[in-house]
Amino acid sequence: MSRTKKKDLLILDVFNIIYPLIIGSLTFEMTSQILTLDSSSGLSFVLFFFLFFILFVLTSDLIYYLLPKLEEGLHTFPKSRISMIWILKFYLKKPITVPLISNCIYTIHYLSYVHLKLLRCQVSPNFQFAANVELRDPELLSFGKNITIGSDCILAPHIMLKNKLLLTKISIDDNSSIGAFSAIGPGVKIGKNCKIGSYVKIRPGAIIEDNVTVGDFCIIEDSAKIGKGSIIKKDIRIKAKTIIEPRSVIKD
Repeated sequence: MSRTKKKDLLILDVFNIIYPLIIGSLTFEMTSQILTLDSSSGLSFVLFFFLFFILFVLTSDLIYYLLPKLEEGLHTFPKSRISMIWILKFYLKKPITVPLISNCIYTIHYLSYVHLKLLRCQVSPNFQFAANVELRDPELLSFGKNITIGSDCILAPHIMLKNKLLLTKISIDDNSSIGAFSAIGPGVKIGKNCKIGSYVKIRPGAIIEDNVTVGDFCIIEDSAKIGKGSIIKKDIRIKAKTIIEPRSVIKD
């Protein structure tokens, strides 16, 4: 990441920290004046709440980090060791996925970076995640450089198969983006410079090679493969195990 980019992100983080503190303290003071309360502790109250929030998130992340790693593969659920660890991590991470809390985390860029690293997520500092992004099993997610994820996306490296838990890593390579309200399943691989539209569903095991564009509302079924440089137009369903040749244009 360039020095200018880092400086811009740092300035944005400082603004995102100071601005809520000022607004929060002013709001508390105005409310206290109306209700004839003591407003002298307005800033300290907001600051305490903010620090408590940071401590809560980082403590949960640290406990998550200290637990044993998840392992890819098919595991008996819920009796296997990995399944037990997965359940524990799932409930440990649950409070952090509440929209209000997750939005606060991703508003402050470097806090979100530390947060993801403690969750063992493979991510570089120059990423952009919008509001309400749900990253399930973050340690099984691998992001390249300059990744953009739109709002309300779900990335889920696990799937339940009767009494089995399947865990498979999701990887998204450099300079790729995913539009809002899209869902990515386990084992999906997305190459470099790909543009995935909004409301797209990519099923388990699908492979999207480099420089591919997938339009809005598309569905890529299980284990399908989209060749390099291909363009999938809007609202197209690619059937399971279909192989699309490189530089193809799929219109219907």
